[in-house]
Amino acid sequence: MKAIINGRIVTPTGTLEGKALLFDEKIRGIVSPAEIGDAEVIDAEGKYVVPGLIDMHIHGCAGADTGDATPEALEAMSALLATRGVTSFCPTSMTLSAEELEVIFQNVASCKGKTSGAYIHGIN
Repeated sequence: MKAIINGRIVTPTGTLEGKALLFDEKIRGIVSPAEIGDAEVIDAEGKYVVPGLIDMHIHGCAGADTGDATPEALEAMSALLATRGVTSFCPTSMTLSAEELEVIFQNVASCKGKTSGAYIHGIN
């Protein structure tokens, strides 16, 4: 278990200060700092603590584009997005021929769940 302290915790109802955010793979709770027990402590130093962001429409970043239709392009996008607080994204394309779009969509579908950074959403 880990605990983030000294941050401004953003919640759906407002921003909390003077609290600690407990988490492992998931957020486990928001408690007083006295309740963190033996959790590993991360000092947010007054910064904002927000849930992972979801990018609902992105063509490309990190010198890569969804339209490149390669696993390497989606991995580059995934890796960079994760460093920016984005935990999942929906790769999008431009208006192209049906044949080009089919290749792009097949690539996205085949990479879903296989990137090392942000998770790919949008294709079943």
